[in-house]
Amino acid sequence: MQDALMHTKDALHISERAYVHLGFADSKFMRLFPLEIGKPIMVAVHLQNSGRLPATRVVVNYGISRSTKPGESTTLQPGSWHHITSCDPAKDDLTKHPDWVESIIPGNATETRYLFVPSDKLSRVDINAIKNLGSQIGVIGFIEYCDGFARVRCMSFCASYKDDARKDFVPCLRGVIDYCPVGFGPPEPHQ
Repeated sequence: MQDALMHTKDALHISERAYVHLGFADSKFMRLFPLEIGKPIMVAVHLQNSGRLPATRVVVNYGISRSTKPGESTTLQPGSWHHITSCDPAKDDLTKHPDWVESIIPGNATETRYLFVPSDKLSRVDINAIKNLGSQIGVIGFIEYCDGFARVRCMSFCASYKDDARKDFVPCLRGVIDYCPVGFGPPEPHQ
Protein backbone atom coordinates (compact mmCIF):
# COMPACT_ATOMS: atom_id res chain seq x y z
CA MET A 1 0.00 0.00 0.00
CA GLN A 2 2.81 2.43 0.91
CA ASP A 3 4.63 1.62 -2.35
CA ALA A 4 1.50 2.33 -4.40
CA LEU A 5 1.02 5.63 -2.60
CA MET A 6 4.65 6.61 -3.20
CA HIS A 7 4.39 5.73 -6.92
CA THR A 8 1.19 7.77 -7.24
CA LYS A 9 2.84 10.73 -5.53
CA ASP A 10 5.92 10.47 -7.79
CA ALA A 11 3.72 10.26 -10.90
CA LEU A 12 1.83 13.39 -9.78
CA HIS A 13 5.10 15.31 -9.31
CA ILE A 14 6.44 14.23 -12.70
CA SER A 15 3.25 15.04 -14.61
CA GLU A 16 2.38 18.34 -12.91
CA ARG A 17 5.59 20.05 -11.77
CA ALA A 18 7.15 23.10 -13.37
CA TYR A 19 9.86 22.43 -15.99
CA VAL A 20 11.81 25.60 -16.87
CA HIS A 21 14.20 25.56 -19.82
CA LEU A 22 15.47 27.89 -22.53
CA GLY A 23 12.96 28.22 -25.35
CA PHE A 24 12.78 29.88 -28.75
CA ALA A 25 11.04 33.09 -29.82
CA ASP A 26 10.80 34.24 -33.42
CA SER A 27 12.92 31.18 -34.35
CA LYS A 28 15.81 32.48 -32.20
CA PHE A 29 17.40 30.67 -29.26
CA MET A 30 18.64 33.96 -27.75
CA ARG A 31 18.66 37.44 -29.20
CA LEU A 32 21.70 39.72 -29.30
CA PHE A 33 20.77 43.40 -29.33
CA PRO A 34 22.80 45.74 -31.56
CA LEU A 35 26.11 46.78 -29.97
CA GLU A 36 26.12 50.48 -29.00
CA ILE A 37 28.78 52.80 -27.62
CA GLY A 38 28.21 53.54 -23.93
CA LYS A 39 25.86 50.58 -23.42
CA PRO A 40 26.48 47.01 -22.26
CA ILE A 41 26.04 43.90 -24.39
CA MET A 42 22.41 42.82 -24.00
CA VAL A 43 21.01 39.37 -24.72
CA ALA A 44 17.36 38.30 -24.52
CA VAL A 45 16.71 34.74 -23.32
CA HIS A 46 13.36 33.02 -23.37
CA LEU A 47 12.54 31.06 -20.22
CA GLN A 48 9.81 28.55 -20.95
CA ASN A 49 7.86 26.62 -18.33
CA SER A 50 6.56 23.53 -20.09
CA GLY A 51 5.06 22.14 -16.88
CA ARG A 52 1.54 22.58 -15.60
CA LEU A 53 2.31 24.28 -12.28
CA PRO A 54 3.82 27.77 -12.03
CA ALA A 55 7.58 27.96 -11.53
CA THR A 56 8.26 30.28 -8.60
CA ARG A 57 11.41 32.07 -7.47
CA VAL A 58 12.84 31.89 -11.00
CA VAL A 59 16.40 33.26 -10.93
CA VAL A 60 19.03 33.44 -13.68
CA ASN A 61 22.68 33.71 -12.62
CA TYR A 62 24.85 34.45 -15.65
CA GLY A 63 28.02 35.83 -17.11
CA ILE A 64 28.64 37.35 -20.55
CA SER A 65 31.92 36.76 -22.34
CA ARG A 66 33.34 38.82 -25.20
CA SER A 67 36.51 38.86 -27.26
CA THR A 68 39.08 41.50 -26.35
CA LYS A 69 42.09 40.42 -28.49
CA PRO A 70 42.90 37.40 -30.65
CA GLY A 71 42.85 34.42 -28.30
CA GLU A 72 41.68 36.48 -25.30
CA SER A 73 38.27 37.17 -23.84
CA THR A 74 36.78 38.60 -20.70
CA THR A 75 33.75 37.29 -18.80
CA LEU A 76 31.73 39.65 -16.65
CA GLN A 77 28.73 39.11 -14.42
CA PRO A 78 26.26 41.54 -12.87
CA GLY A 79 27.12 41.23 -9.17
CA SER A 80 27.73 38.01 -7.29
CA TRP A 81 25.69 34.92 -8.00
CA HIS A 82 23.16 33.89 -5.40
CA HIS A 83 21.66 30.42 -5.41
CA ILE A 84 18.22 29.81 -3.96
CA THR A 85 18.38 27.21 -1.23
CA SER A 86 14.71 27.08 -0.31
CA CYS A 87 11.32 27.64 -1.89
CA ASP A 88 10.50 29.81 1.12
CA PRO A 89 11.56 33.39 0.21
CA ALA A 90 11.63 34.33 3.89
CA LYS A 91 14.78 32.21 4.23
CA ASP A 92 16.81 34.52 1.94
CA ASP A 93 18.15 37.89 3.03
CA LEU A 94 17.39 39.81 -0.17
CA THR A 95 19.04 42.98 1.19
CA LYS A 96 22.35 41.23 0.43
CA HIS A 97 21.29 40.89 -3.23
CA PRO A 98 19.69 44.20 -4.31
CA ASP A 99 20.07 43.43 -8.03
CA TRP A 100 18.51 39.97 -7.83
CA VAL A 101 15.58 39.48 -10.24
CA GLU A 102 13.11 36.82 -9.20
CA SER A 103 9.87 35.99 -11.04
CA ILE A 104 7.01 33.53 -11.40
CA ILE A 105 6.40 31.81 -14.75
CA PRO A 106 2.91 30.28 -15.12
CA GLY A 107 2.54 26.78 -16.50
CA ASN A 108 2.88 26.53 -20.30
CA ALA A 109 4.14 30.11 -20.51
CA THR A 110 7.30 31.92 -21.60
CA GLU A 111 9.07 34.87 -20.02
CA THR A 112 11.73 36.93 -21.76
CA ARG A 113 14.62 37.89 -19.50
CA TYR A 114 17.21 40.49 -20.54
CA LEU A 115 20.79 39.67 -19.57
CA PHE A 116 23.40 42.41 -19.39
CA VAL A 117 26.26 43.59 -17.18
CA PRO A 118 25.51 47.24 -16.31
CA SER A 119 29.13 48.07 -15.48
CA ASP A 120 30.43 46.89 -18.90
CA LYS A 121 29.80 49.93 -21.10
CA LEU A 122 31.17 49.35 -24.61
CA SER A 123 33.55 51.78 -26.26
CA ARG A 124 34.13 52.14 -30.01
CA VAL A 125 37.38 50.13 -29.51
CA ASP A 126 35.43 47.34 -27.75
CA ILE A 127 32.82 47.16 -30.51
CA ASN A 128 35.49 47.11 -33.24
CA ALA A 129 37.39 44.35 -31.42
CA ILE A 130 34.22 42.27 -31.05
CA LYS A 131 33.32 42.68 -34.73
CA ASN A 132 36.89 42.15 -36.01
CA LEU A 133 37.18 38.95 -33.99
CA GLY A 134 33.99 37.44 -35.43
CA SER A 135 31.50 38.68 -32.82
CA GLN A 136 32.60 36.06 -30.31
CA ILE A 137 30.09 36.58 -27.51
CA GLY A 138 29.16 33.88 -25.03
CA VAL A 139 26.59 33.51 -22.28
CA ILE A 140 26.89 30.99 -19.46
CA GLY A 141 24.84 30.51 -16.31
CA PHE A 142 22.23 28.73 -14.24
CA ILE A 143 18.44 28.90 -14.18
CA GLU A 144 17.07 28.10 -10.74
CA TYR A 145 13.43 27.79 -9.70
CA CYS A 146 10.93 26.08 -7.42
CA ASP A 147 8.91 23.37 -9.14
CA GLY A 148 5.53 23.71 -7.39
CA PHE A 149 6.29 20.87 -4.96
CA ALA A 150 8.76 22.81 -2.76
CA ARG A 151 11.81 21.49 -4.61
CA VAL A 152 14.55 23.76 -5.93
CA ARG A 153 15.49 22.83 -9.51
CA CYS A 154 18.48 23.99 -11.49
CA MET A 155 19.65 23.91 -15.10
CA SER A 156 22.95 25.20 -16.45
CA PHE A 157 23.40 26.70 -19.90
CA CYS A 158 26.15 27.86 -22.19
CA ALA A 159 25.72 29.40 -25.65
CA SER A 160 27.88 31.29 -28.11
CA TYR A 161 26.82 33.80 -30.73
CA LYS A 162 27.27 32.83 -34.38
CA ASP A 163 27.67 35.82 -36.70
CA ASP A 164 26.73 33.84 -39.80
CA ALA A 165 23.42 33.43 -41.63
CA ARG A 166 21.82 32.31 -38.34
CA LYS A 167 22.63 35.51 -36.39
CA ASP A 168 21.76 33.50 -33.30
CA PHE A 169 23.29 31.84 -30.27
CA VAL A 170 23.90 28.10 -30.35
CA PRO A 171 24.40 25.86 -27.31
CA CYS A 172 28.02 25.08 -26.48
CA LEU A 173 29.12 21.46 -26.49
CA ARG A 174 27.29 20.04 -23.49
CA GLY A 175 25.69 23.49 -23.36
CA VAL A 176 22.26 22.99 -21.84
CA ILE A 177 22.11 20.38 -19.12
CA ASP A 178 20.36 19.66 -15.85
CA TYR A 179 23.21 20.36 -13.48
CA CYS A 180 23.48 22.29 -10.28
CA PRO A 181 26.69 23.93 -9.06
CA VAL A 182 28.88 22.36 -6.39
CA GLY A 183 27.48 23.24 -2.99
CA PHE A 184 23.93 23.47 -4.32
CA GLY A 185 22.13 21.67 -1.54
CA PRO A 186 19.31 19.16 -1.61
CA PRO A 187 15.74 20.32 -0.97
CA GLU A 188 14.73 20.88 2.61
CA PRO A 189 12.90 18.01 4.30
CA HIS A 190 9.17 18.55 4.81
CA GLN A 191 7.98 18.74 8.37
